[in-house]
Amino acid sequence: MTPKIVAYGKPCRRLTRSVTGVAVRSKAPPSKLLCGVNDPSNPVYECLACRLPSGRSRLCRVCLADAPILGEQVDGSDRGRRVVAVPHQGRYRYWVHRLKYRNDFDSGRVLALLLAVAVQDSYAAEGQPLPEALLPVPLHWRRRLRRGYNQSEVLAHELSQLIDRPLWPRALQRPIPADPQQGLDRDERLTNLNQAFLARPQVNSRHLALIDDVYTTGATSTAAANALYAAGATRVDVWCATLTTDPHTHRHTHRGAEYGDQPQPSRSSHSSSKPK
Repeated sequence: MTPKIVAYGKPCRRLTRSVTGVAVRSKAPPSKLLCGVNDPSNPVYECLACRLPSGRSRLCRVCLADAPILGEQVDGSDRGRRVVAVPHQGRYRYWVHRLKYRNDFDSGRVLALLLAVAVQDSYAAEGQPLPEALLPVPLHWRRRLRRGYNQSEVLAHELSQLIDRPLWPRALQRPIPADPQQGLDRDERLTNLNQAFLARPQVNSRHLALIDDVYTTGATSTAAANALYAAGATRVDVWCATLTTDPHTHRHTHRGAEYGDQPQPSRSSHSSSKPK
């Protein structure tokens, strides 16, 4: 039986609703949110896509239904299932950048929800059981120290609560640093990641899921899965929030120039909220 997805999140910015139904910024105190409803125990949340009120998932039902869920990606391999949520473009690419470089965990929460939907649809369609535990693709400790967190672990943490599966954040480690992967082809990435991962004995005889933010060539997930198989894992599935087929499109800078491609949300309707 597939666990029911339970969405949750953090409070949004303050909103009020005008007589025309358009959500606008408000300087009112929290007790005056949304038509003056005074209920601190039931805070208001804002959809990151359309900016209208939403549930705690930070993605409203309309924008969730409009998302181009990709689901399982068949590559001819019988070693594990590969599931991705959405294309690495438009607002989804923007949310990955926000999560990865701007400490925006709300974006990570939305990406985790989209991935949970893709996972649920993929496994329920064939009546397959979910993996026993979720493992984020690890960062080398120096890179994690510089960034302050691992974006894949943020995704895995949110996802573990959405689908009710345990998170094993230390079962897979990255003791050997590797050069940045951006701009490299698959062979160059595999060479770069040679022996970069180390799995702990707890993965022995387990069905596991690797969690990452972007699937490009599959080199990172392949190297990580090989380490898990070498430690005795019986099956390793790969779950990623976004999919890009061009490694040259997955480049990031810290100057923020790439964030200009965020689609502007509509405050009056959902018709213009779809990614371009």
